[in-house]
Amino acid sequence: MINTKNIFYESLTIVFTGLLLAYPVSVIVIYLCIDVFKQSSFIASTINVIVLTIVAIIRVFLIRLYNENKKEKL
Repeated sequence: MINTKNIFYESLTIVFTGLLLAYPVSVIVIYLCIDVFKQSSFIASTINVIVLTIVAIIRVFLIRLYNENKKEKL
């Protein structure tokens, strides 16, 4: 049987960790691209999307891995 409570908590974890990580990562990437490396806003935005996508894939993978390992121990 599908445990919707666990799925809901996993979804909340994924969304809120994304919220906590996205802003500081974006600020750092945009600062580096525009102020340090003197790139255009288009290049900065493109690099920002690429970095955020990589961070999101790693973040969701680790959360799912943690939840699967926790489920196996039960």
